[in-house]
Amino acid sequence: MRRPSLVFSTLLTAAFLCLGGCSGDDGKDGAAGTPGAPGVPGTAGTDGTDGTNGLNCWDLNQNGVADLATEDTDENGTVDVNDCRAPSGAYDPAGLHKGYFTENPYTGTSPCLYCHGRSGDDVMKTAHWKWEGTVSGIKGFEGTTHGKKDLINNFCLAVPTNEGRCAQCHIGYGWGSKAFNFGDPKNIDCLACHDQTGTYKKVQAPTATQPIVGGPDMTAEALLKVAQSVGTNLGVPPRSTCVFCHSRAGGDDNVKHGDISSRMGFAKVTDPAADPAKYLNRSEDVHMGYDPVAKKGGNFKCVACHR
Repeated sequence: MRRPSLVFSTLLTAAFLCLGGCSGDDGKDGAAGTPGAPGVPGTAGTDGTDGTNGLNCWDLNQNGVADLATEDTDENGTVDVNDCRAPSGAYDPAGLHKGYFTENPYTGTSPCLYCHGRSGDDVMKTAHWKWEGTVSGIKGFEGTTHGKKDLINNFCLAVPTNEGRCAQCHIGYGWGSKAFNFGDPKNIDCLACHDQTGTYKKVQAPTATQPIVGGPDMTAEALLKVAQSVGTNLGVPPRSTCVFCHSRAGGDDNVKHGDISSRMGFAKVTDPAADPAKYLNRSEDVHMGYDPVAKKGGNFKCVACHR
């Protein structure tokens, strides 16, 4: 019979040998498993609290109220955007618009409506915006509402299916189909009339850089210069802007009625030796032309009569 001490010694030796056999390096981790399916999105959070209203440019004491006694700087009985001009002339229309659009990008109609909101409502009542009005000269249709929007328009034919081309002159953004919202003042294109640089242009169809039909077809830098210019000449649309669209409304220059030529957009000259091909003479149009030799002529802007 073996002695107990010998048996215990043998077992202990075997245990050490077994443990020694488990002391090798760990194996490499296995490949990562396939990611599980994404969980269901959580419920959207509630909207945050609206921010406080900003200050109007006429609010000199910043109390949020139109104070006639102190803030009616033009003394016309109403506190409005025209009172944003200081008595010194430091904030004349040209300086105000240039300054604002130097400090802020032009992002569309919204910054214009911030100060000129009521003007937007007025614009939406005009034929320039609606392209329709009360009929007076079409037999059988007197008193009804029609216009360029829904009638045959000589060489241009009709707006439907040609909205993109027409949108290049319409004073709005986005008129690409019947779905266009004529009741939204943010669709007004203020620059179409108020550009004073003569450089503003609009796309006919959406592009990679301009997805809106009739939107500005310009670089951001060039567009900003147009926005900065709108207060020049008190913001009155120059003849060149009106003539750009109206002289070619029939498909080419001076063809629609034969009474609006692109020459009417030329600026007045006073030099008697100026090239007659580069200005509108009084002999061509007694109202808008000017004769630099005789020093006569009205040099009217279109809006002198067409308001």
